[in-house]
Amino acid sequence: MPLSEADLLKGLDAERAHADELAQPSADEMGERYFKARAARGNVAQALETVKKAGSELPGDGDALSEADSK
Repeated sequence: MPLSEADLLKGLDAERAHADELAQPSADEMGERYFKARAARGNVAQALETVKKAGSELPGDGDALSEADSK
């Protein structure tokens, strides 16, 4: 006897659904092609410049980017 969607969702909440335990795909799942494509788009000089600008201080109040700045 198949279950309805309502039957499957009955009693389900964030805790029982393990909503806080999101899986991260492994390298095997993503595949080598994914990482090669990401690497091809990378700019090492720009990344190193960004790291250099970051310095060694921990983030402080007001350091977060606004939603508009992060796009």
